[in-house]
Amino acid sequence: MSRAIEQGRTSMRRAITILGLAAFALLSLAAAACYDVTVEPAPAPEDGSDAAAAVAAVEAVLEQFEPGDGGGISVNGTGSVTVTPDIGVFDVGVEVTEETVALARAGAAEAMQRVRDAVAASGVEDRDVSTRSFNIYPQYDYSGEEGPPEIIGYTVNNWIEVKVRDIDSLSDILDDAVTAGGDAIRVGGISFRVDEPEQYSEEARMLAVEDARARAQQLADLAGVTLGDALSISESSGGFARQTFAVAEAGVAPHPTTPLKPRQRPVEGTGHQDFAIE
Repeated sequence: MSRAIEQGRTSMRRAITILGLAAFALLSLAAAACYDVTVEPAPAPEDGSDAAAAVAAVEAVLEQFEPGDGGGISVNGTGSVTVTPDIGVFDVGVEVTEETVALARAGAAEAMQRVRDAVAASGVEDRDVSTRSFNIYPQYDYSGEEGPPEIIGYTVNNWIEVKVRDIDSLSDILDDAVTAGGDAIRVGGISFRVDEPEQYSEEARMLAVEDARARAQQLADLAGVTLGDALSISESSGGFARQTFAVAEAGVAPHPTTPLKPRQRPVEGTGHQDFAIE
């Protein structure tokens, strides 16, 4: 009888030990997920006891939590360079409505050719003129009380984008295009850009990196720690913000010249850096 009781107690102790190891394994996995800890099986103790194995496993995990591990300083840095746009871009189109597609298309083609000729005569190269869209759609009469609406004509519109590299002549070129298009002219909008923004983006990027390190150094000084090397660097989107103006669909008189002037805009760079603490 006493032998059976002793065997039962031994089995109970083993069961408790196994439950303890299972709980430890779950806690170890959670710690590994949160702290990037590697959990490896501990070497089996010489006496073979389950309790000693549990203690050895706990010690193997705790050894990985050294003071200072996992610490660091994370900051964002920004850099900005102020530039003046050096090119102007405007969208201009023609729109003609006639009874037939053929008449509407012919009228739009003639008007657009006059616009393109005026732009070319103003000094804009052919490579700086590109088609944006070309559309044909019917016009309907919805006044009938019965039946479907009746097609009464067709509208053709044709849009181009014009890039002006001599920004001082932008107003004159736009006025010439509008005059050439006559009543069929439509102007979609004007924007000012930097032709080669990358040269300014590089400077803005450099300033962003310097700004991030300065911020990290200030935080380290306030915390009383020594700033270490950069561990990672990532760049956020940046660049030159286009300056856009809307223009009404109306003819512009030959005099005076339409006033247009760009304003200075920033080219920006932003980034994120992680620094070690020594």
